[in-house]
Amino acid sequence: MSDFQNPGARSIKDWKKAEGHGTLDWLKERYSSLALVPLFAWALISGALLAGEGADATLAYFQKPENLSLGGLTLILGLWHTHMGLQVIIDDYFPQGRSRGVFVFLNTILILSCLGVGLWGLTLIARSVTNL
Repeated sequence: MSDFQNPGARSIKDWKKAEGHGTLDWLKERYSSLALVPLFAWALISGALLAGEGADATLAYFQKPENLSLGGLTLILGLWHTHMGLQVIIDDYFPQGRSRGVFVFLNTILILSCLGVGLWGLTLIARSVTNL
């Protein structure tokens, strides 16, 4: 039986090789997941409260600084978590080479585009407070 089939036979030096970049990425994914649980709960409750209320009620709701801040935090953290998840898929299923680089680039462009549009929308909502 090889060392890879019997994890107990591996030395501590072998286990230490796993620490570092991959471990840090794994921790960031887990911590962002934990942070997103209450943020998505807030988003679901907000959506339920605003269902059928119309655009004016929604705008008034998000003009409150705490709701605007929570919306922005949910957007940023959710997109960061999505970027990390897509990066793991690219790392696992695409071999090193040109095609992998294209997918990494597209992942980054997708996330940055969504972030830009989302922050622009939140900025428009924040600016509309002064226009009332």
